[in-house]
Amino acid sequence: EYAKRVLSENGLSVTALNHFMNCPSEFLYKSILKVPESPTPSSEKGIAMHKALAEVWQSKEKNTSSIANIINKSIKDYFKNSLINLTDKEVVLDELITNAPRVAVALTEHFVQEGKIFTEKWIEGSFLGKYDKKEITLKIHGQMDAILETEKKVLVFDYKTREALSVNAIKGETKDSDGNYFRQLIFYKRLLSANSFYSEKEIEPALVFVKPDLKGRCPTITLPISKEDIERVNMEINALIQSVYSGDFLNQSCDNKDCEYCTYRKLWSF
Repeated sequence: EYAKRVLSENGLSVTALNHFMNCPSEFLYKSILKVPESPTPSSEKGIAMHKALAEVWQSKEKNTSSIANIINKSIKDYFKNSLINLTDKEVVLDELITNAPRVAVALTEHFVQEGKIFTEKWIEGSFLGKYDKKEITLKIHGQMDAILETEKKVLVFDYKTREALSVNAIKGETKDSDGNYFRQLIFYKRLLSANSFYSEKEIEPALVFVKPDLKGRCPTITLPISKEDIERVNMEINALIQSVYSGDFLNQSCDNKDCEYCTYRKLWSF
């Protein structure tokens, strides 16, 4: 009952959906119970870079030098209050500051694209599912890193603070990939397509990898999203609804024998 109330009141993000698709126990602990977790170097790196890139978009000056300066200053300001330990903080700061000039060079053309820009934009929508022959209306939502509205298109950029992945890895078609990034793009397109402000234009979500590769590139990867892709995500959302409303997710495990969340769940007696 608590899980149903949380889902009904808070709605569903693609992060929560990814948690569910990864492991029902992970969904329970991270998306329903919201067990606090200490910040990690990886998560702090991501937050710092997202804030820096949002500041770049809002700046009037977008030449390579100014982009590098904005990234440098924003990152340093963020880590003044970061709670990760000093050693990790120094390592992350050194990496981001060292990479800032290369990121600026690689993404100058990205930031000078013309259009109406929105950063860290919160978008809400709804999903109509079913459980036990009853209709379930679920709020769905997401915070877009950057939305660039042009005359004919709505470009959605999601920034990843890692080196670029292959298309097959993004889609979850390699051995060690989960498809979460592609599900995120599909979810965002579905969300924006149902929004009256954007529904009249072509919506084009893309991943931007902002850790330069060996050649100094920060690729922007756009993948075509079909009606079948959107229908698959709709089915996944409905599977989540079914699992929560039936209570089945409380007794389901994932295939990873070392999953920490399944280990926690096994200590419970439902």
